[in-house]
Amino acid sequence: MPIYEYHCSQCEKDFELLVRSSTIIECPDCGNQELRKKLSTFAISSGTQSHASELCGSCGMTPGTCGFDA
Repeated sequence: MPIYEYHCSQCEKDFELLVRSSTIIECPDCGNQELRKKLSTFAISSGTQSHASELCGSCGMTPGTCGFDA
């Protein structure tokens, strides 16, 4: 059961969705089914804490790159 990222062409929202075989893929905000699957990025851990203070508290990415303002 992969998690995919989508962009809604109607309301311009980005969202993630856990996709199962029975999942109807639609925007959770407006219900639109005309979506664009985004290229997802992934995070890795190097085991060091040298950059921990520079990372976002919401997702662990560099602030401003994930769309969340922590």
